[in-house]
Amino acid sequence: MSKGIVSLDLKNKEILFSGNWTIWSDIDAIKNITDNIKKINLKSLSIKLEKNTEWDSVFVVVLLDILKLGRQYKLEIDLNALPNKVLKLLNLSKDKYLEQDQVSTEASESESAEPVIDEKDESLFNKFAKSDIGKKLYDFIAFFGDWLYAHLLLFQGKVKFRSKDYFELLRNSSIEALPIITLISFLSGVVLAYVGLVQLETFGAEILIADLIGFGVLRDMGALMSSVVMSGRTGASYAAQLGTMNSNDEIDALSSFNINPMHFLVLPRTLALILMMPLLTVYADIIGLIAGAVIACSTTNVSITEYYTQTVYALGVNDFFVGIIKSAVFGIVIAFFGCYYGINSGKKAQDVGDSATHTVVTSIVFIVIFDAIFTVLFSLVKF
Repeated sequence: MSKGIVSLDLKNKEILFSGNWTIWSDIDAIKNITDNIKKINLKSLSIKLEKNTEWDSVFVVVLLDILKLGRQYKLEIDLNALPNKVLKLLNLSKDKYLEQDQVSTEASESESAEPVIDEKDESLFNKFAKSDIGKKLYDFIAFFGDWLYAHLLLFQGKVKFRSKDYFELLRNSSIEALPIITLISFLSGVVLAYVGLVQLETFGAEILIADLIGFGVLRDMGALMSSVVMSGRTGASYAAQLGTMNSNDEIDALSSFNINPMHFLVLPRTLALILMMPLLTVYADIIGLIAGAVIACSTTNVSITEYYTQTVYALGVNDFFVGIIKSAVFGIVIAFFGCYYGINSGKKAQDVGDSATHTVVTSIVFIVIFDAIFTVLFSLVKF
């Protein structure tokens, strides 16, 4: 059995680890060091790891024991010389082993007490920052900043994720969504046709139903209804997936292996919906136009040829691209909130369910807001 070697240098006030510090190694040598620390009155001590030293979680547990000992004897432990991977694992386990002690990657652990601040003297900004709303706002801004930065790195070619996962996300948000998109789009076209015919028949202008259905489906209903369906289907799925991963500490595990969750989990989901939402909208537009044509031609004297001619005459390419632009933005909204609520979900099963609910509600609210904004803007610029 290989041994883990540790030495205590009192002159330089440091502990040097070398050898093999894994689950298969003999680590009894640490007992003598901890006993000496208890006997010797030191104020500070640094910990170093020799190059090419093998280590795993056993080494982290040993360090946590030393940190506990340092806190007990008011001994300042300097961790600056340790590798970043070791410090990240310490950060992940500090709550369980060290309670509220902080392990910093840039500074040594400090035992100094924070000054007591009188609530009367505390500023309004600090009170807001410590409130639940302030913390949620901070989490949102931090996530949004990381999200934007990840896309910037993507354009620079500095982001990597598994293509297998990405194509699976594409399949899940495209082919598997077609049945429900077909149903909703067809019924939307039917409803739009009947509502329009009620008014147009009064003036004997049934032929204009082609204009109404074409404008309504291409510019608004196709993108809007597809996005509402996808927010309840795919957005909630993203939140539930990431929330479950968060409750199982899988996201923390990725971070410990120096894998950025924003790049590995969030970015592929965002790109998948940005690509698939316009395609789903095109499909929804076709189904909606067919549904409107079926109702218009079956309930009025308008022939299918007249309906087609009027549709081609009334609509332009810009009407088609209005819906495409809207759908791409709606896809970003759905993916963003699905990933945001999923990654920031709590550890309980109820928290995962709440994250899915919040995703659907927030996504639909922002989809309607953006739809109204785009409708006004496109009307003002005559697009």
